[in-house]
Amino acid sequence: MSPTPIAIVQGSSRGRVFAMELITGIGLGLARYLLKHDPDLAVVATSRNAKDTRSAILERADDSAAERLRVVDLDITNEDMICSAREKVEQEFGKGNIKALFNVSGTVSSSI
Repeated sequence: MSPTPIAIVQGSSRGRVFAMELITGIGLGLARYLLKHDPDLAVVATSRNAKDTRSAILERADDSAAERLRVVDLDITNEDMICSAREKVEQEFGKGNIKALFNVSGTVSSSI
C-alpha cells in the first residue's frame, strides 16, 4: 500500500462574526476545499484552537472528510509547538508524504 499523500494547511482557524461581517479564515476554506475535492488526500490543519477548528472545518462535510482530517494545535510563534507538530505529522504519516504546504495566516470578509 502506498503512503497517504498529505496537505498541511497552516492557519486554519475558525471564522467569526465581527462588526456585522462574517470573517472566514482562508485556511479554513482551503482545508474544506481540499477535503471535498481530493478524496485520496489527508489534510493536516494547524490552529491555536484545534477542537474548534476541527468542528468548523467539518461543518456539512461527509464522513470520509472526518477520517482524513487531522488538526494539530500550533502557535507559530512558539518553536516548541512547531517541533511537536512536525513530530506528530511524521509519526502518523512518515517522512516524505507531504504533497502540499499552505501557509495562509489571514482572513477574508464579506457582509452578512
